[in-house]
Amino acid sequence: MQPNKPKSSKLWTVLTILIIVFIIALFIYMMRIHSLQKEVDEQLAALNSKGIITSPYEMQYNYATRPISANAAPVLKQAFDAYQAYEDKLQMVEPNPIDNLPLLGINDIQFPKPYEPLPAQMRQEIEKHLSDLSQYMQLLHQAGKIRECKYDLELTKGFQMLLPHLSPLRTAIRMLVLEAWIYIEDQKIDEALESIQAAVVLADTLHEEPVLISHLVRIACHKILIQYGIDRLLLRQQLSSEHLQKLAKILERRPGSPLVKGYYGELANGIDAFEMLRNRERIKELDPSLSGNDGWLYYWSGLWHKDLMYYITVMSLYTKILENPPEKWEQLHRTMQCPDLSQAYLFSSMVLPALGSIYLKELDGLTQYSMVQTAIAVERFKNDYGKLPENLQQLVPQYIAQVPIDFLDTATQINPIKYRIVQNGYLVYSVGEDGEDNQGSQEKWTSEEVDVKSNRTFDRPRDLVLEMTKP
Repeated sequence: MQPNKPKSSKLWTVLTILIIVFIIALFIYMMRIHSLQKEVDEQLAALNSKGIITSPYEMQYNYATRPISANAAPVLKQAFDAYQAYEDKLQMVEPNPIDNLPLLGINDIQFPKPYEPLPAQMRQEIEKHLSDLSQYMQLLHQAGKIRECKYDLELTKGFQMLLPHLSPLRTAIRMLVLEAWIYIEDQKIDEALESIQAAVVLADTLHEEPVLISHLVRIACHKILIQYGIDRLLLRQQLSSEHLQKLAKILERRPGSPLVKGYYGELANGIDAFEMLRNRERIKELDPSLSGNDGWLYYWSGLWHKDLMYYITVMSLYTKILENPPEKWEQLHRTMQCPDLSQAYLFSSMVLPALGSIYLKELDGLTQYSMVQTAIAVERFKNDYGKLPENLQQLVPQYIAQVPIDFLDTATQINPIKYRIVQNGYLVYSVGEDGEDNQGSQEKWTSEEVDVKSNRTFDRPRDLVLEMTKP
């Protein structure tokens, strides 16, 4: 009969086995993390091989070294500083006179119809504001004659970057629109066109910025100009054919869209945000109250790698679509094979859903320009023939080379802007983001009809309409 092994010997055997199992599990785990990191590195290398920027530092270098022949930014900086000083003075005044100004004020102001004269009190307040800021307006017009611009951006800060020029730029567009209002009232059409041209140029100073927010502001600036400036110009005064041709020239857009630049910037900043998550020191620099442990644990769980690879994959699909002409975006977006988004991907689930629909804002803006160019051509036809065209094909090729595209009606095929003669004028319209032709209806969707999947929302009319009617 063999003697029993001592209990201590059995315990050491069990501990040895557990240690071996732990070491094997740790080895497998580390190999898995290493494999995931290798996949990430390969994805980043593939982007770099295509010349795609993957860090804010590269983005800063490319932006800073981009050659330009002239720069409107220093002139605009003077203008923005002048307006800020004026605004600071008015902070001491009660009530603040800016509060009652259209487009600028915070009070609920009833706007006159585009074909109606400005109310006397409103005109007086606008003229006073423009007079007080005469030097500022001169600087805006000076900058509006410079076709290139490069603002002083700190792109290396990634998503923490400040963009102090965006809000003053929107104010500048509004001021130029208000200036155009006064010129329109006084029938000074050449001067009104100069204000509109300056506004177009200033809005396009954001054209080259690799920042998505900048492009959203660019789109918003153009929308302000069209909705509040150009429609009043077309409806308030009877423009000559010469003035209409000049306006059409001012509103000619560059081919394509710069929105992809913003998405490439978003890609680089997103990758940098992931790098920050696994770097405790960078997290503490951002916010000393944060320990950085959450990001570190996320990295070593392996979810960091999967999240980043998913983000790169989807953003690469978006940028590939946006490299195409805008009239192809809808078709490509609908056929895009996007992998399923896991809720475990914390960063991607917060950021990507919104990025998937931003392109519609650019298509909306391009469509509004198509509608305005169509209306200009109709007005020229009316000047020459004393009547409205029966259809838009009558405008081709004398007034327009082809009927402008409805960029919101390109999901299955590329369709043109719509036109409809109504009492007291005509409608130029787009089917809108839901893609349905409602004959130029401006009614809002009811609660029963709202459908997020088809882009029907409460704040949107059934169609996007430029109403060229007046009593």
